[in-house]
Amino acid sequence: MAERQKVILLTGGSDGLGYVAATKFLKLGWRVIITGRQREKNESAVENAKKVAGKEDISHIILDLSNLESIRNAANEFLSLNLPLDVLLNNAGCIASEKKVDPTGTFEMSIFSNFVGPFYFTELLLEKIKSTPNSRILIVTSELHNPAISGPGGRPAILDFDELNGRNFDAFYSYKISKLANIYHTYILAEQLKGQGVTVNCFTPGFVPATSLVRGFNVLVRFASKYILRFLSHARDIETATNEYVYYASSYDLKDVTGGYFAQGQKSESSPASHDVEQGKRLWNLACEVTGLRDRILP
Repeated sequence: MAERQKVILLTGGSDGLGYVAATKFLKLGWRVIITGRQREKNESAVENAKKVAGKEDISHIILDLSNLESIRNAANEFLSLNLPLDVLLNNAGCIASEKKVDPTGTFEMSIFSNFVGPFYFTELLLEKIKSTPNSRILIVTSELHNPAISGPGGRPAILDFDELNGRNFDAFYSYKISKLANIYHTYILAEQLKGQGVTVNCFTPGFVPATSLVRGFNVLVRFASKYILRFLSHARDIETATNEYVYYASSYDLKDVTGGYFAQGQKSESSPASHDVEQGKRLWNLACEVTGLRDRILP
C-alpha cells in the first residue's frame, strides 16, 4: 500500500529560509502550502518552486501574522482544503524598524507577529493537527532568546512585562523577547499534547544573513545583512540551515521527541530563563486574552 502524501503548512514561505525549505519539501514529494502577506510575492514563489523542484504540489495562502482576522481567514482557508496536516512549521518572523503596538496596547507589533500570531494560528489548526497521526508542530526561535547573549542592539532578552508594549522601544530587544516567547509556547504546548500523537519542538537556524528579517530597515542595513554579514565566522548558509528544517520535519529519529530545543541539527539546551514556567504561563495567558481564547488560559 502506497504511503500517503505528507502535507506541510509553512509560514513565511515566499522568500528566505521558508522558500528554500518549501522547495526542498516539494522535491521530496510533499504537498506544500506556504503563507505570506503579499499575493504577488506568494504566487511568484509558488511558480519558482515548481520550476526548481519539477513538481506541482505547492500552493499559497495569504497570511498576515500581525492581523487576527487575516490569521482566522488563513486557518479557515487551509481547513477548507480538507487535507491532513502532518507538519505545521511556524517559520515567519520579522524585526520591526519602528514602534507599533497591537490594537489592545498589550504587545509591540514584532512580538505580536512573531509570537502571538503563530500562537493563534496554531491554536486554530490544533484539532486538525491532532486528527493527523504522528503530526509535528515546529517553531523557529533564535539563540538570541538567551539573556547571556547580548547580540545586536546590546540589550539582552531579560523579560520585562512592562516592556512588552514597546514602552522604551528597541527593535532587537523586542525580537529577542519574541523568540523567548516562542520557546515558552513550545514547552507549554508540548506538555499539553503529550500522548496525543503530536510532537512540538522549536529550533534555531542560527545566524543566516540571507533571510529577510530586516526587510523593514533602510537599504544600508538590508545590504549589509545580505552581502557583508555572511562573511562573519558564525554566519550559516541557507542550504545547511534549510536541510535542518527538513530533518526536524521528517526524520524518523524524531518521531517521538517533543518539548525539545534544537540547534544545528542536534537537541540542545535552551537558556535557564526559557524554563521559567511561571513567566511562560503569564505570557501564554496574555496571548490568550489578546486573541480571545479565554478557554485556553492556564491556572
